[in-house]
Amino acid sequence: MIQLFDSVYLLDGTVGKRPLYLPLLVGEWGCLLLDTGCSYHVNDLILPAFDQLQLRPEQLRYIINTPTHFSQQGTMPIDLMVCFILRKLKTAF
Repeated sequence: MIQLFDSVYLLDGTVGKRPLYLPLLVGEWGCLLLDTGCSYHVNDLILPAFDQLQLRPEQLRYIINTPTHFSQQGTMPIDLMVCFILRKLKTAF
């Protein structure tokens, strides 16, 4: 894990032999994770980083996934939940 600034981190891993960097922003309101990597990155990269920063998984309030291919997303159930919430918000306005 690389600390860029106060409360801004890059979780660094690999996909095959390619480098992978997942930005994590931590604040009083909770955490925002930009991208989730592949399915194995949840246990191998994200949760260990949370442990290292003394964060609980439930403090993760927002996930922004940029890959559009489902095989590149590590937390499909969360993605589906976010899509459901966004649809509900869209219909509310």
